[in-house]
Amino acid sequence: MAFAFPSPRHTDRAIRAILQERMRKALEHLSAPEQDRAEGIHEARKRFKEIRAVLRLVRDVPDLDAPALALWFRDAGRQLSGTRDAQALVECWDKLHVVDHNPLETAAGRALHQMLTENAHAHLHQADALTGTLARLRIELVDQIARLPVIPGAETGFDLIRPGLARSYRSGRRRLAEAALTPTPEAFHEWRKRVKDHWYHTRLLTGAWPMGLEQRQDLLKALSDQLGDDHDLAVLRLQLLHWSERIGWDAQQQRLLGAIGRRQALLRRQALSLGGRLYAETPGRFIRRIAAYWDLWAADAARAAPSARNDPPHPPH
Repeated sequence: MAFAFPSPRHTDRAIRAILQERMRKALEHLSAPEQDRAEGIHEARKRFKEIRAVLRLVRDVPDLDAPALALWFRDAGRQLSGTRDAQALVECWDKLHVVDHNPLETAAGRALHQMLTENAHAHLHQADALTGTLARLRIELVDQIARLPVIPGAETGFDLIRPGLARSYRSGRRRLAEAALTPTPEAFHEWRKRVKDHWYHTRLLTGAWPMGLEQRQDLLKALSDQLGDDHDLAVLRLQLLHWSERIGWDAQQQRLLGAIGRRQALLRRQALSLGGRLYAETPGRFIRRIAAYWDLWAADAARAAPSARNDPPHPPH
């Protein structure tokens, strides 16, 4: 099942089906064999984030208790974060090496890479602790799937998600303004969380106007990646400072810090430029535009329904 509403009708049923499908996918990823464990954990955490984004759309639906369910998936993701975060720092070093390799091709740079790699390996192969965590999460996830309630529908399909979509977009716009005004790692990281929510929500809405919303998805994904790389670089910087005495070569460390800072500055300029365009509309105008797409989608579906009923039956085989 695609991570998208299949039609403008029965949004309540679609949300429940999407949640169930993402939960089952996460269960598969958590059951990956040991040799594929790192990728399985990475993919499971992606499914957790998708689920939490869906739940934010229907946060106000009382029978669902979306905040409590979202909290469970947040905590579950955090229990797996150490393994993924350690691997992400190795990938961050690799990306930085591609764009600014000279400071990393030093004794300090190579020492940092070796320590990052060993740290990632140690996290992944803490077999007993990680195996126990994965087993427990699988049991709890099966229970969450079984207990997922029916979601009461709204008057129209879009009405069910309108408040959550507006809240998410407004929050992303506010976080953008905060990051531009106070460009700290924390401000950009908080903005990235809201950008990812908006990206997931745009994916869900694709059917309303694929031509326009698929392009918006691509741009939001690019923005999320820029902000994600910025966050990884901020963590890499902290890790370098933490290991400073073990790595040695003070002048080389300064070159490494300079490479990290230059890359962050570029990523932030690009993110603010792209984000300013993606969040240019006021929340009210944005919601009215998406609602108009949804209404046109519903009208197209209504026009198509009678013709489908009048189609001649298929000839017997």
